[in-house]
Amino acid sequence: MEGNVITARFAPASHTATISGTLWQWDWGQVLRIEGLELPAAYEVQFSSDPYFGQSETRIATADGVLIPNNLLRSGSYVYAHLFIADSDAGETEYRISLPVTRRPPPPPDGSTPDQQTAIEQAIAALNEANGRAESAAQAAEASAATADTAATLAKSWAVGQTGAREGEETDNARSYKDAAEAAADRAETARDTAEAAAERADAAEAAADRAETARDAAEAAAERADAAEAAADRAEAARDAAEAAAEQAEASVGDASWILFDMEEAEGEKKGWLYSVESEHFNGADFSVNDDNGPYQGWLEVNYT
Repeated sequence: MEGNVITARFAPASHTATISGTLWQWDWGQVLRIEGLELPAAYEVQFSSDPYFGQSETRIATADGVLIPNNLLRSGSYVYAHLFIADSDAGETEYRISLPVTRRPPPPPDGSTPDQQTAIEQAIAALNEANGRAESAAQAAEASAATADTAATLAKSWAVGQTGAREGEETDNARSYKDAAEAAADRAETARDTAEAAAERADAAEAAADRAETARDAAEAAAERADAAEAAADRAEAARDAAEAAAEQAEASVGDASWILFDMEEAEGEKKGWLYSVESEHFNGADFSVNDDNGPYQGWLEVNYT
């Protein structure tokens, strides 16, 4: 209950506290709560009924306060609280609080006195204190859980997104970067395959070009051989025509004689030759004309008798 709490409130940079609440003689279970100071989570408060002499009683204080010894409240005078701060290196009395106790008549003899309630009070106080620590631990655990949840959410956000915790998390996350890297690797592999296929086609085209050039050279050589064969055929045909013309001329007759024309020569635009007869006498100086594929020829005839 809050009615049993006495508050000592310190102003900033002050060693004097303002007391809120009233302590009565014969009260018990009263709590002193200190505000306005930066204090450890747990520290000592040493209570006494005299500011300078006598024996102090030590209690452990927390943020929730510290229990005032019941026997000091029975005096009906001031209760003094000395705040003692200690660590592994030193201990110091930092502040002193004076708590006035208002006098009143004692309770009935058969009433519940602090002495009779000491064990119960201590047990209750211990339980309450343990409960307070448990609540504090629970709050700390809840805060830790909240922090863990936040961290887990952020971790998921950076990993795969889908949390709404960050702006742009759907693209700014590890999975997106992984997918982008895999897509880039696939494109690179496709480009490599395309380049290899193009190189193979280029090699095939070069080989085809070589074969085409070889075929062209062979065709040119064949054409040259065909031209040569055609020229030879033309020459053979001309020779055959000449032979046929000579034979026809050899069959020509002069008078009753038969003559053979041979050794036809062309000189200075004329064709000359010799006629041989197997029956007639020798003739010289006879005129003659010869017709062949190139037209008529006239010239001087020398005849030798055979």
